[in-house]
Amino acid sequence: MSLRIFILWLHGSGDSGPANEHVRELFTSPEFENAEWSFPTAPPMPITRDGTAFLFSLRIKMTTKFEIQKFDRTNSFALWQVKMRAILTQQGLQKALLGKGKMSDSLTPEQKEDIDDKALTAIQLFLSDELRKVAVAVAVAVAAAAAAVAVAVAAAVAVAAAVAAAVAAAAAAVAVAAAAAAVAVAISNEAGGALGVGLVARGRSQEKGFGNRGTFRSKSKHRNPICG
Repeated sequence: MSLRIFILWLHGSGDSGPANEHVRELFTSPEFENAEWSFPTAPPMPITRDGTAFLFSLRIKMTTKFEIQKFDRTNSFALWQVKMRAILTQQGLQKALLGKGKMSDSLTPEQKEDIDDKALTAIQLFLSDELRKVAVAVAVAVAAAAAAVAVAVAAAVAVAAAVAAAVAAAAAAVAVAAAAAAVAVAISNEAGGALGVGLVARGRSQEKGFGNRGTFRSKSKHRNPICG
């Protein structure tokens, strides 16, 4: 982050004046003890001196190293959450707070996974040992539950597929049986029709034979009369 320090109207003259002493004390104060400093090649504003006043302006880029109290359920979760968010932002992991689904599309799945893992590791470092164990146990339980659900879903899908296959096989068997029955009925009808035609033809032949025989007998009777 950038910090602009303004020291206005500091009285003094020369390099050993109160202004330089104040700056020296400022830079050696405890709050800047662990800071890493990066100075620009030239200050954004020139140092001016009118004999009675000293204007000093300096832009400082600072990376501060600090720690926060681990969350153990006895301290304020809201305050810990704010500080944890600041740490993730400082480490460039604020995208993990959005979730993988809402991260930028320019990131590859591997990059999203890497950001998420780093953020998770950073959060775990600021949890008490007890909560860390609980978090790990919860994560393991969630993973086991997800695996159990996946197995149950796979089993249900397999059962549904087997039932569908059995229903399809039964439907096919019924269709084959119906087709066979239809063929048998057709053959039976055809055979019955042919038999009926044969019987009718035979009956007509017999009737014709009987008629001819009766006529012959009658003719013989008339040709050979018996005289008394």
